[in-house]
Amino acid sequence: MKLHVFLAAAVALFVSLPTLVSAQKMDVKVTNSQVFQNNLSGVIPGTCSRWGCTWPTPVSYTVEGASLWLLMPDGRTAVVSCNWKYQLKLDGVNSRSCRIPAVDHLRADFRGNNVKLRWQDQSETYSLVEIHN
Repeated sequence: MKLHVFLAAAVALFVSLPTLVSAQKMDVKVTNSQVFQNNLSGVIPGTCSRWGCTWPTPVSYTVEGASLWLLMPDGRTAVVSCNWKYQLKLDGVNSRSCRIPAVDHLRADFRGNNVKLRWQDQSETYSLVEIHN
C-alpha cells in the first residue's frame, strides 16, 4: 500500500514539474522592440427587419503588434510577440491592437508559452517565441 502511495505521489510530482518550472515571475528590461502593423478586414453582414434591409458592409482595420526582447535577471533574453488581440465588435474583424509598453522596466509572469507583462497600471499577454542564453 505504501508503495502505491509513493508511486502516485511521484507521478503527480513528475506531471506537475513542467508547470512548476515554467511558472516564474520576475522583473525584466526591454532591450529591443519592433512594432508592426497588421491589416485586417471583414464584413458586417446585412440584416433585414420590418423597416427594411441593410447591405453587407466591408470593414478594415490596421492594428498594431510588437515583438519585445526582454533581459531576464539571469542574463538570458526572452523574445515575446503579440500580433493582435480578440475583441468582440460584431464587425467581422473583432480585433484590437496589442498594448505596447512605453517603459523599459516591466514585471513578467512566464506561464508556459504565455508571458503576461505588467507596467504601471496596464498589462498585456504576449506569446513566448524563444529564450536566448
